[in-house]
Amino acid sequence: MGTRTHSTKLAYLYRALCALAVLAAVWALLLWLTGGFHFQFGAFRLSSRRPRNAAVISALCVLVAGLLTLLPDGRNTFREEWARWRHWYVSTGTRRARAGQVFHIALSAFTVAAAIAIDIYQWRAALPLWVDEEAIALNVRDRSIGDLAGSLWLGQSAPFGWLVLERMAMSILGTGETALRAVPLLFGIATIGVAAWAGRRWMRPIAAFVFVVLCWIGPLLSHYRFEVKHYTADVLFGLLLPVLAAWAIEADRPTDRARRVWLWWIAAAIGHWFANGALLATPACAIVLFVAVWRRDGRRAAAWFVAGGLLWLASFGLHYLISIRYTLNSAYLRSIWSTELLPSSVGLTGSMRWFFDRLEPLAFNPGGTALWAILWTSAICGWAFSVKRPLGFVLAGVPLSAFAFAAAVPLYQRFSIWIVPALYAGVALLIDRALRLGSSAFARRRWALFAVAILVLFVEVQLFRDILTRGRVDLDGRRASIYKHQLDDRAAVRWLMSQRKPGDVLMSTHLALSAVWWYGMIPISDQGGAGSVLNDGSPVYEVGPTTDCPSPQLDDALRNHPRVLLYLGFDVTPGFDRVLLDSLAQRGATTAYREFGQLGMAAVFDLQQPGSGSVKQLNRATAEQLDVASCVGVRRAERW
Repeated sequence: MGTRTHSTKLAYLYRALCALAVLAAVWALLLWLTGGFHFQFGAFRLSSRRPRNAAVISALCVLVAGLLTLLPDGRNTFREEWARWRHWYVSTGTRRARAGQVFHIALSAFTVAAAIAIDIYQWRAALPLWVDEEAIALNVRDRSIGDLAGSLWLGQSAPFGWLVLERMAMSILGTGETALRAVPLLFGIATIGVAAWAGRRWMRPIAAFVFVVLCWIGPLLSHYRFEVKHYTADVLFGLLLPVLAAWAIEADRPTDRARRVWLWWIAAAIGHWFANGALLATPACAIVLFVAVWRRDGRRAAAWFVAGGLLWLASFGLHYLISIRYTLNSAYLRSIWSTELLPSSVGLTGSMRWFFDRLEPLAFNPGGTALWAILWTSAICGWAFSVKRPLGFVLAGVPLSAFAFAAAVPLYQRFSIWIVPALYAGVALLIDRALRLGSSAFARRRWALFAVAILVLFVEVQLFRDILTRGRVDLDGRRASIYKHQLDDRAAVRWLMSQRKPGDVLMSTHLALSAVWWYGMIPISDQGGAGSVLNDGSPVYEVGPTTDCPSPQLDDALRNHPRVLLYLGFDVTPGFDRVLLDSLAQRGATTAYREFGQLGMAAVFDLQQPGSGSVKQLNRATAEQLDVASCVGVRRAERW
């Protein structure tokens, strides 16, 4: 009786130690991934930031459990507990499967809900627009829906359907930042939903959770959900089209497969109107789908598949005539992109070297990690060893398409953002495979395979943590700031326009004019003067450095005007702001001056009062000097 009581107490102690070890290990992992937490309510404070403490507790519990085997009946009790656990694990397989499904659904729902809630909170912060956002917003504001076809102003480019959605949002919700960013945010939320659906269908809970979190927190993916740009639509269709293709291939019956294939063609035909990523991802997905349909359902089904392709081709032809051709044939855009396109003269060996050299920068931006070799290796292994082979094939086709189109489309940063979900899916599929392998190896006591699975999971946790940390830092930075890229064009231009009086001259540099036009409510349409005049007829000037010294341009522009309103934001040649401010201060008194962020500055100069020769209040950028002697060049502002 005493021995049995001793064994029972020992069994309870084993269970308590194992439970505590697992909980402490999970807690250490969470702290390591998230960086810890801190909560304070009045005098009550609760914080946990050091994963090492929890890891030490977990290790001590394991060590004590091992030492207990040295006690009398310790080894036998351990074996009995192990056998009891294995029996429970096998006998409750059906119930565990059902509980696993419930857990999977609950975890996905919670993750998606939390991601959407945080995104809406970020969206409602309504940070000011900046250069690229202002430029695309000006196109939408000052052009009708019909006029959005063709070449866009200010060196911009976007799919026609996306522009129409932005125009509709502006007409319904107004011109505020939240209204303009509603469309990108909705595309971003849709991406999270598609990731949750794909994870629920093809992955186990942990891998699905990782996939959804990566598609939400990836630095560039989360960044563009709050930018007035079309890149979130690229991300959505870069994920939607391959997973729909895999869904179509996996249909059990030929009729179901044919129906799903037509749904895929419809999605592809609609998608390229809103996302360049849809256009670029379609060919690779179509090839995989065609081969699968031919092999499974024969020539007749393949012929119907080609008929769906004709529908897509007609849709593409119309979009090409309306919008795409203007982007492809734009000399301005090609001059910007040319250095990031595959050179035509490097040959096969040079092309392979060029592609390989792109792997590291693509992993960092837009991939969101400095562990570039791990990211690409993990993605490739995930596609290759995925339990669901069709999914792996179509996902692999997405980045292959990016490399295939590298001679026409820049393989560079945001232009390649549409391949990121496929890379993250490969990572999640490898995690899923490693979990399955580890579980099977553990049950069969194949410890070598179990060690391999643990090693793979350890590497993938490192990658996941790196992306999560970078994304969280970016997220926290946006939440804690009132500036966008160290600027507040909104506050600066509105303050400057509040100082305006009839007859004042408005000045800014080339790219900063977008902020002046947008927040100053200055139309840039042909009917409104193309951005060259204010509503009272006073001129708007663009200033920049010139080596034509002495230059009479500044005096000619200011003649017969009482005051100058100046805004310097993005796009100031280092040292030119010093030259410009001193030149204006020599001609009039500085009556108002304010800085907005590290890069923004607005000032008012009264030309009817004697100048001081310099401006005492200087922002950080004015400390630099031009490398060569320079004067102020002035020309009438004009939309480009």
